[in-house]
Amino acid sequence: IIMDLFDYGLIPIMQDSKNIKKRHINDIGKYLDNELKKQFTGLSWDRFVQEDIKKKYLIIDNWDSLEINETGIEKLFDNLEPFFGNIIVLSSNSSVTVEEVFKANEYVIEGMEEFEIRKVSNVNQEELIEKWIKRKNDFNMTNEEFSLKLEEYTDILNSVFKTATVPKSPLYINIILQALLSDQSYDFKSKGSAYFYEVLIKQTLTNIETSEGYMATLDTYLSELSFYMFNLKSGFSYDEWFSFHKNHLEKYDMRAQDFKFDVVKKELLEQELLSNTDSLFHFNHDYIYFYFIAKYLVDNIDDSEEIKNTFRELIQEIENDENTNILWFITHFKRNKYIVDELVLAAQNLLKDTPALTLDEDISVFNDLMENVPRLVYKEVNIKENRRNRNEIRDQIIDEYEDEENGLEQNRDNISEYKQSPEVIEYIRACKLSEAFGNVLKNYSGSLLKKEKELLAQVTLDLSLKSHSQLINRFSSNTDHFVNLFSEMILKKGTRNKEESIKKSKEFVFSLVNALCFSMIQTTVSEISTKNLLNLFDRLIKDDQTSTALSLISYGVFIDNNNFNDSLINIMKDKFDVLSENKISRSTLRFLIIHQLLYCEMPH
Repeated sequence: IIMDLFDYGLIPIMQDSKNIKKRHINDIGKYLDNELKKQFTGLSWDRFVQEDIKKKYLIIDNWDSLEINETGIEKLFDNLEPFFGNIIVLSSNSSVTVEEVFKANEYVIEGMEEFEIRKVSNVNQEELIEKWIKRKNDFNMTNEEFSLKLEEYTDILNSVFKTATVPKSPLYINIILQALLSDQSYDFKSKGSAYFYEVLIKQTLTNIETSEGYMATLDTYLSELSFYMFNLKSGFSYDEWFSFHKNHLEKYDMRAQDFKFDVVKKELLEQELLSNTDSLFHFNHDYIYFYFIAKYLVDNIDDSEEIKNTFRELIQEIENDENTNILWFITHFKRNKYIVDELVLAAQNLLKDTPALTLDEDISVFNDLMENVPRLVYKEVNIKENRRNRNEIRDQIIDEYEDEENGLEQNRDNISEYKQSPEVIEYIRACKLSEAFGNVLKNYSGSLLKKEKELLAQVTLDLSLKSHSQLINRFSSNTDHFVNLFSEMILKKGTRNKEESIKKSKEFVFSLVNALCFSMIQTTVSEISTKNLLNLFDRLIKDDQTSTALSLISYGVFIDNNNFNDSLINIMKDKFDVLSENKISRSTLRFLIIHQLLYCEMPH
């Protein structure tokens, strides 16, 4: 922002709200004069005052940290108004409104405009990834290696940002890419994306210049504080924080002079681990809060029945987004037998009467919709152009979705009621638990014994395929209704007769279910894909009793890990021939392969 304003011949002054104190309000001219001297050379205060007011901009950063009350804010803006034509206020908390930021001060809010920093588009994200890869790698990298690395980093970034616990901004994208490229020996793909949030947190903690011992003390302190806030179900006041601090010193037998409250408070606020809004302190980002709660639960679960009960309640209400995110981080930390056993028990109690999706007889009603699937002729493609087209489509879908979300505000109550139905809740729980198991397998697959690995993989796959089956069954039981509905819509256009409309409608329903099945297989693959499970999936591929759905997932895991050989290719070719009558599954297998060929240079 500063450089852009300079380029347009304007005069910007940057100010951190942490530096603005009550004593500065009544003598704001002197304060600005001092700041001007720090930021400019050759620009005197007298000349600054004489400049056109429209050219002068004040940028106040970290507004959340301003320690001035409502009356003080009004007076501050009163005194700033004669010097600046434009004042830009930056707040890191994107969830609060202008009214909340300015403490509902109507005088200040009047005439203000609210803007939000746009998320980085998929197109721009790919450009950033390309620059980092080219910058960090030698000129011997082949096109094949480059495209595979590009796809790998894209998948990793998408997995990090899908939880929306941090904004998809250039800052975070660059931090993650820097972590990826600074340790290329680490298998990031096989680890959960929670690793990157840990990188962000540790990077922030290292900014506090202190000893390693103090860092460990601070780590424990934040874990305890997060759980304290978790039990409060809200932020905490100054008095509550001070009381917590005293109890913490007593619990850990520490002297007040060795771990001073005011010093700790100042450090945590300055490093933006915590912030203050409406006189309540809270963690500045959700991912920091979730990370430290998870750490507290994992560190204490073996020694406390209370913590065990808290963990069980968390699993029982995993449809709650906060619980989901906490569990996501729990599975990132060290493997704990009690935690894994409770997860297995919860999984076994979900969707008991729902059979796992096989993509065999359970989709026969869809296979009957079409006599023949059109042949797909593969031509040489432009990988770069395909990737750009895909990103543009994704960006367009995201924009349209956000527009629809904004338009749905008036129907929130109806949507909430739908989400609360028992069937939907059980489906959501199954989906979220299978993802949690995927994290366990990714994080610990290299340290699990063969039988443990097989059990967890079986539970994960079974739960994932049961949730998919529930969705497919909804479609299959209403197939005729969908065909009639779409054929009537086509018929009303007047371009086709009834027979042609029915045929076209069947093709559309077939394509819709085909896309759904492909998405389901891809979802399960992304949840469980790691090189440390390739032996397990190799056994599934070679087992004649393996369902088509499990075979497709197994192929997908090998494709996702770029583990190709002639034997696997021949196995997939034979499977493709066997599925000649199973049109949906045959087409899904084709999509798995084509999807990779369209966006990556492949050796075969």
